[in-house]
Amino acid sequence: MDYETYYEIAGVVIKVVSPFPFYAENGEDFRCENKDADFTFYFKHTNDIEQYLEGKKLIGKCLWADEYVGEDGHFCRAFLWEDKYYTEVTIHSATEGVCYYSSSEILAERAEAGFELLMYLCLELILLKFDAIVLHSSHLKVGEHGIVFSGPSGAGKSTQAELWEEHVGAKVLNGDRSVLRKIDGTWYVCGCPMSGTSGIHLQGREPLHDVVMLRHCDENHIERIRGVQAFREVMPQITTPLYNKEYTKRVMDLIEDLLNSVPVHLYTCRKDKSAVVMLKEALQI
Repeated sequence: MDYETYYEIAGVVIKVVSPFPFYAENGEDFRCENKDADFTFYFKHTNDIEQYLEGKKLIGKCLWADEYVGEDGHFCRAFLWEDKYYTEVTIHSATEGVCYYSSSEILAERAEAGFELLMYLCLELILLKFDAIVLHSSHLKVGEHGIVFSGPSGAGKSTQAELWEEHVGAKVLNGDRSVLRKIDGTWYVCGCPMSGTSGIHLQGREPLHDVVMLRHCDENHIERIRGVQAFREVMPQITTPLYNKEYTKRVMDLIEDLLNSVPVHLYTCRKDKSAVVMLKEALQI
């Protein structure tokens, strides 16, 4: 018996088909009723993970997974547990992907340890197929608009989001990731189930008012940035794996469109109320 679970992220409906009840705590706000799926992701059991890596080239490593690409250009992420692969995830086409897993017990154990099942979907690549990009940022809803705070680790994204929540009444929808997607000619910032250590992952979609690139400083200073400078600030904060020319070009084209459509500001600021006051006035929001 297969179970079907549906999620809607940035207007993209993803159907998960699994031989076990699929539950992901960080995805609960994104669950939706059965509807026509844009993308279907399958979980399938196998006794031999390694067979799905044969002929593929290792292109990257992180703490919990290795990344491969096949001669056909298909991306593959192999997840590690005790120095052995226990899942292999491949995005096969524009509409389908699969996770081969060796043990449902390991999946359950990893889930109990806080490794959410949605991590196995490679959501950044699925969303990119629908011209959506994931930005390392805090996502705030201010009135009917959305703004994002982005920048390198330690820049103060979470701190500024909390200050806006306290002093402006903004609602923080995510403390670590935002999905940006152009829909009917307008760029939107959308909720994302991936949220790092922030633990904040709420559904939402608002017209994107501004992208604010942060730097910590003892004085507040804001400037509008454009062109190459804006690109150099935003591009490193995109979380999509850029493993081939096609995907890299798609991301770069989307960023170019974003920068031509939405203001980007570089904000060096203090970690107090004065930073909120100055930025709110500058953004006129």
